[in-house]
Amino acid sequence: MSKLARVKRLLKGFRGDERDSSGWPAEYWEDRHRALRGSLRAVGHCQVTEDANAAQYALKRERILALIHEWVPDPAGRSLLDAGCGTGVMAETYAELGFRVVGVDFSPTAIHEAHKRGAGADFRAASLHTLDLNERFDVVVLADVLMHVTADEHARAMIAALARHLKPTGVLILLDRFLAHDPTPARHVRFRTRDWCFTALADAGLVAAQHQQLELDGEGVTKDLVAVRRRHSDE
Repeated sequence: MSKLARVKRLLKGFRGDERDSSGWPAEYWEDRHRALRGSLRAVGHCQVTEDANAAQYALKRERILALIHEWVPDPAGRSLLDAGCGTGVMAETYAELGFRVVGVDFSPTAIHEAHKRGAGADFRAASLHTLDLNERFDVVVLADVLMHVTADEHARAMIAALARHLKPTGVLILLDRFLAHDPTPARHVRFRTRDWCFTALADAGLVAAQHQQLELDGEGVTKDLVAVRRRHSDE
């Protein structure tokens, strides 16, 4: 299949009410990373321009880093897990700050591209809902990932797995979009309510400690940026 055909399939072929039965639309993401190799559209918004994606990433980077700094003002030598790292765009920034970064994504193509980036991180291909790295981290980042886990049971399992990878004094930085309804028929997206997310966090022994909103310029889209900690009883 040509690159053009794969892009058309991405934009048209993966629409409809039927969700991927596994909850992890691997075929979609592999096709997307291969078709849009080297582009921010592979990990950002595939239907907007490269410049628009760059602007959105710059805003997300600024807000995520500011929140991380509030909880970890001195990142030198501290550990960070970039969960759903994609091609390593953000992992590169975390490493530059001094974090020892492990980036995980279930797409082998994305991990291959991340290695090519030379971002100074340890990149591994693995599924987040079954993740077991035998390590705990000072910071876990889950940015624009939860919405792409379409099966609720896998989303809960992913949150529980990430909780197990968080140090007792660590912080999980969650960026997602909480909505009371699902406005898109895209099979690779599943929006959930804030109550659903916070309940899933609580079930994993976590609690939201700080909640901000992030408005993406030009899209009329508001996302939620949350700092999550372990409950005191779990420390």
